Amino acid sequence: MITLELPDLTRKLCSPSGDTIEELLVAAGVNPAEVIVVRDGVLLPEDTPLSDGDHLRVISIVHGG
Repeated sequence: MITLELPDLTRKLCSPSGDTIEELLVAAGVNPAEVIVVRDGVLLPEDTPLSDGDHLRVISIVHGG
């Protein structure tokens, strides 16, 4: 299982059905263009392969003009 810690501090446990972070985010209902993902303090690109047991923190990107 992969644990997602979402910006609203809820957590979702997801099976590793997607091969990449982008696929997992989409499956969890999160728009990959609006967040960054961190694992063990390291920023991860969307094409990073997932491993069983990963704990990923999803952080919302805030911007304005």
